[in-house]
Amino acid sequence: GTSTGSLVLNTAGTNVYANSFATFGSSNGLANGGTPNVQNLRGDNTVSGNMTIAATGGNGINLASDGGLLTIAGTLSNAVASSTRILGFGGVGQGVVSGPIVNGTAGGAVTNIVKAGAGTWSITNTANSFTGSPAILDGVLDAANLADTGLPSALGAGTAIQFSGQGTSGTLRYTGATAQSTNRTLQIDATGGAIDSSGAGALTFTGAVTANDPAALALNFTSGTNVAINTAATVPGTVVGQRFTSPA
Repeated sequence: GTSTGSLVLNTAGTNVYANSFATFGSSNGLANGGTPNVQNLRGDNTVSGNMTIAATGGNGINLASDGGLLTIAGTLSNAVASSTRILGFGGVGQGVVSGPIVNGTAGGAVTNIVKAGAGTWSITNTANSFTGSPAILDGVLDAANLADTGLPSALGAGTAIQFSGQGTSGTLRYTGATAQSTNRTLQIDATGGAIDSSGAGALTFTGAVTANDPAALALNFTSGTNVAINTAATVPGTVVGQRFTSPA
């Protein structure tokens, strides 16, 4: 494999690519006009090689599904010491991350994820230990579980979940089999976002909510298509201690 350019998958049927990848340089994020390092155009394609970010600057690794299904099954990590590098998941199609997402072994090498594009990406590994604060800018990010700060989960072990950045309005969708609770902070821009509880049990947020914009805190809690809670406007930067519980 290569760490430069784009690997474009345009193969019909079901395929597994077990290529080894050289370490990746950093690319500009998808929300900032960056191009995919790996892009799926058709077919049910699994890429099983590990991917490691090894250069500073830019975003990190960009993965996009614009048709068919792209599954990333290898370990995703950051090898740059004292740096947060980002894994960008984008495109208008469907993607799955089944492999582990972890910090690097170098001191201060933090990994984070950003969901861009109108498509849906599912994070199915419930033991991800990365400590960045995921940002959901557009489309849907499916999480198989959630947990408190410091504990592994589909969305890692960080302190916050962000609905902020250069996006429109993203959705975090919980699809797990049991009731879940998390104390992670929710950070919301004026463009807002949604939390969709589509799992088998109730989804509870016990942490603080921070509004980053003076206009409004536009966060919808939904169960299926029914809006459960729409919070009121909040002063920017204000931490609001609230407990939200979605319908089961």
